[in-house]
Amino acid sequence: MVGFAVFYQFYESFLLLLDYWITPWLAIMIVHSFTRVGRDMSNLPVNRWAVLSYILAIAVSVPFMDPGVLFEGPVSRVLGGVDISYYVSFVIAALLYYFTMARYRNSTEYSAAK
Repeated sequence: MVGFAVFYQFYESFLLLLDYWITPWLAIMIVHSFTRVGRDMSNLPVNRWAVLSYILAIAVSVPFMDPGVLFEGPVSRVLGGVDISYYVSFVIAALLYYFTMARYRNSTEYSAAK
């Protein structure tokens, strides 16, 4: 049981990092599935609007992160160590994806690709 505390802390940090990556993608998948915005995008090899929304949502949520070991975001520090980055990344990814896809569907590029 010598290395248990170190392993437990490492494993907990690993799971937190996985959550930081999964949460915005889950928001994009929910918007894509339950709205009409992304329905016609299934034939594209890469949905660049989903990837862009995903990356921006993670970037915006970094100041709200507090994984406990390596980094504490400035907003999290002000809030006393509360990690609300999951909520921030979920909402930002969902809104970005919805509005970029809605704008794309109204563009001439979408009409030409159809």
